[in-house]
Amino acid sequence: MGMTLNVLEKTLTYFPKNSSKVLDIGAQQVFGNFYRSKEFQLSPHECPTVNIPVKSGVYARNIYEGLGFTYKAIDLSGEDYSISIDLNFDSYQEEDSFDVVTNFGTSEHIINQVNCFKAMHDACAQNGVMIHSLPFTRFFEHGFYNYNPNLFLSLALANNYEIEYFAIIEDKNGGRIQSIFHELDSFYRYEELPPKDLLLYCVFKKTTDAPFQLPQQEKYTSLSMRYAQQKNNFYANRLLELSISWAVDIQKFLSSVPQQPFALYGGGELSQNILSIEQCRKNIQVIIDADQSKHGTEIYGIPIISPSEIPENINHIHLTIDIHSTVIESYLKQFSSQNYKFSGYFTG
Repeated sequence: MGMTLNVLEKTLTYFPKNSSKVLDIGAQQVFGNFYRSKEFQLSPHECPTVNIPVKSGVYARNIYEGLGFTYKAIDLSGEDYSISIDLNFDSYQEEDSFDVVTNFGTSEHIINQVNCFKAMHDACAQNGVMIHSLPFTRFFEHGFYNYNPNLFLSLALANNYEIEYFAIIEDKNGGRIQSIFHELDSFYRYEELPPKDLLLYCVFKKTTDAPFQLPQQEKYTSLSMRYAQQKNNFYANRLLELSISWAVDIQKFLSSVPQQPFALYGGGELSQNILSIEQCRKNIQVIIDADQSKHGTEIYGIPIISPSEIPENINHIHLTIDIHSTVIESYLKQFSSQNYKFSGYFTG
C-alpha cells in the first residue's frame, strides 16, 4: 500500500484546508527519491526540521504530521494513530470525521467492497474529499479486484459527489520513483493505453451529509446522463462519454449519417445517449416518435415530433429503435411520398 512522491503532491492540492484531518484506509508509505523530486513542497534539507525522514518508503503519517495535518489510519497495527476496524465486518462508528479520506491501494485486498466505500463515506466530513488510487489494468495477482471507471461515475451519481479530478496513473521506473497522470479526456481510448500496470486516481468531494447509497451500474442506464446534465463540467461530460460508449460507437455513428440535417427515429434511451454527445448532435434537426405523449418535448433541445410532421428537407433517418427499417419505411408512406434513406442498427 503506497504512493509515489508525485501522487502525494497531487493529493495535497486537494486538501480543503491547511489544518486538514486525514484518514488513511490502511497506513500508506511514500516511495521516491526526495533528492531528485521536483514535486514535493519541502526540500530534502527542510524535511528533517519538521521530522520528515528523507527516505523512500517513509510512512505518509510522518509527512502529513510534519506538514501540520492531524493523521489517523484504519489499520489493525495497534499503533496509537490507528483505528482498529476490520473492514470485512465492521462499520465506521467513530465520532471523528475527516477532511480527507484516502484509499491508496487498500480496498482491492478486502472482500467486502460495500463496507470499504461506506466506511470512507461515513468517515468523511461534509465538503471533505475522498481520494482513491486503485488498480485499473493488469496488476496480475495483486489483489482481489481491479476497478473500472464507471464504478466511480455510479458512486458519484448515487451519493451526489462532485468529481474534482479523474485520471489514469502510469508509474515509471517500477512504480517507486515517478508517476505520470493521464487525464480523463483519453479515458475511453483503451487501445491507446500502455500494456502495463495502471491505476485509477479519483477525487470525490462529499457535498451532503446524507447516508451512503449503493449505486446502480449507471453505464447501462439512461440515468447516467443525469450526472452530466446536473454537474455540466469537464469530468462529468468525459465520464458520460465513457459510460455510454457501450451503446454508441461514436465514429460509426458519425460515418453513417450525412453532413446535413437529418432525423432520429425514436425518442428513447439510445437517442438520449446519442444526443448526450455534443459532436453527435451537430446535424440532428428533429426526433420522430409515434408516441403522442412525447410530442412537443425535447431532448437536448431537439424537438420530438409526430411522423406526420417530418420537415420536407429531411431525407435521412437514423433508427434508434429495434424495428427494422422496412417496417418504418412502410409506416411513413402514409404520411409522405419521400424516399428516405435509413441508417442505424436495424437496416439493410
